[in-house]
Amino acid sequence: MAVTRKLVAQGRIPRDESIVICVTGNGYKTLEAVLDGVEQPSRIPARLADFDALYAQLRGGREASAL
Repeated sequence: MAVTRKLVAQGRIPRDESIVICVTGNGYKTLEAVLDGVEQPSRIPARLADFDALYAQLRGGREASAL
């Protein structure tokens, strides 16, 4: 947003026109900005069985259903 205001102030974006801003990031690169407000992620080995076990644990013991 600050960049948009700067571009308007410079006259590069007309003040009276609508603009569209598209956020293309997902926030994973700036986790330190939100660490105090979110749960710590679960870390598991890269195996499907470990994912299934964690998923079942997080769902209260219910197994994952096939899609």
